Amino acid sequence: MEKIKQGMIQVFYGDGRGKTSAAIGTAVRAAGHGLKVAVIQFLKDGMISGEANFLKKHKIELIELGPSAGKKKDKNVREGKEKITREYFTYSQEIIKKSRKGLEIAEEMISSGKYDLVVLDEINTAAAFGHFAFDDVIRILRKKHRNTEVILTGFKPDNKIVEIADLVSEVKKIKHPFDRGILARWGVDY
Repeated sequence: MEKIKQGMIQVFYGDGRGKTSAAIGTAVRAAGHGLKVAVIQFLKDGMISGEANFLKKHKIELIELGPSAGKKKDKNVREGKEKITREYFTYSQEIIKKSRKGLEIAEEMISSGKYDLVVLDEINTAAAFGHFAFDDVIRILRKKHRNTEVILTGFKPDNKIVEIADLVSEVKKIKHPFDRGILARWGVDY
């Protein structure tokens, strides 16, 4: 089976919708070609996420590092009865600990040469929230195996990440239903 000959670093960032979708789309494409793919989702627990369900069914390695909300809370969130606030993701010691563990896992995966593509979903957001430093992200990227492709998503990355990346795409919000109070919709947005 053919492998990636020159792994690059891609970054999808911004305030618009579609960063994770672009990264997952690339992961599905790579897996469809028989490449070994892993997705690490910082700040996310895929119990209610359609893409997480798909990845699991199609044997793409998925590591979820979000809140352990449980099925009842997930159902309540899906039905709009409960919200998980940004503050929870920013300050929760549970989430911070998971993010730091995720960084260790990411370092091993991208440096090992065992993976053709590793997606680090919301890693820039976790760094922006102070769960670890952007310099830590840069440090692990510098250890990347030459044949491993890495995709980072989330808020605006540090300029040093932009400098070492091979592809950087900004996803800009022009208009979003959230601005009118419409929350993310099950089946379409997650």
